[in-house]
Amino acid sequence: MGLGPFFVSQLEPSELQTLSLGRVAASAHERFTLLTPAGPRPAVLGGRARHEGQLVVVGDWVVYEGEDLLRVVRVLDRSSLFRRRGPDDLPQAIAANVDAVFVATAADADFSVRRVERYLAALADSGALPIVVLTKVDLLADPVPAIRELERVAGASPVVPCSVVTGRGRSDLLGFVGPGRTVAVTGSSGVGKSTLVNWLVGAEVQDTGGVRLEDQKGRHTTTARTLVPLPGGGLLLDTPGMRGFAPESDADLGAVFTELAALAQRCRFGDCAHETEPGCAVGEALERGDLDPARLAAWRRLERAAAHAARQADPGLARAEKIRWKKIHLQHRAREELRGRNR
Repeated sequence: MGLGPFFVSQLEPSELQTLSLGRVAASAHERFTLLTPAGPRPAVLGGRARHEGQLVVVGDWVVYEGEDLLRVVRVLDRSSLFRRRGPDDLPQAIAANVDAVFVATAADADFSVRRVERYLAALADSGALPIVVLTKVDLLADPVPAIRELERVAGASPVVPCSVVTGRGRSDLLGFVGPGRTVAVTGSSGVGKSTLVNWLVGAEVQDTGGVRLEDQKGRHTTTARTLVPLPGGGLLLDTPGMRGFAPESDADLGAVFTELAALAQRCRFGDCAHETEPGCAVGEALERGDLDPARLAAWRRLERAAAHAARQADPGLARAEKIRWKKIHLQHRAREELRGRNR
């Protein structure tokens, strides 16, 4: 189930004598399903953990007590965590202690390189290895152009084309999942995440649904995060569709936009905004045609999203940004008034 030295080292010998260790397989409000030596068991937060406000996430290793309804006593430190911003614009934990993440996109009308970029940026600091998975390649007469597009934005992340119809890519994906490893499957609705999980597990463990024919939008078939054990060892974690996945304030965008990060290092000024500054290596590459304008635009959008996340997390930054824009509006109004007097 993924128990390794990192987690074992956090346990006191006395805890192992009196308490037990389990892994959170599913979560619904304040109730959980734990994977235990005796099989899946229902659990709730114990009094101490509730009082301390401990957050339990699918994939967590927890110390528990009890027999029928288990009580979580303590959540162990995590080796990795990936999050998204929720409806209230605050960080929302998705899964913990994940070794790799399959970022799924489908080779159909919903294919989007820009969305894959957003997922890779959001996962950059998660501690998990992103793997781009192109599903439904059987729909394409020639999947090579789509694969090449993904490879251009994937950086060091592998790109694996697959098809549940032809069997292509199954062994490649299973190579990333083995005994003791946990892999999450993420992507927007309709890309085939649940079908992918069933295909890799070799059994119908997740409900599946296709894409609505009337508008080509994905159906939400997965509504909760669930750890699914593989017969040969390892665990898969299916997640609900997430179009609004965006980077956190500390996201390392340079790890995703490696070519832009390299160009930025060659700019004349260290604080170059890559707009109209002289000696801007990014602008020069754009003029030469060596840089895709859409790639630069995506980088700027994600930088703005990360800056917005930083302001949400830090009230001081939010106030400074508000003051900055107030000054800009006042300066604009003064220019308009001066222009009106000079007419």
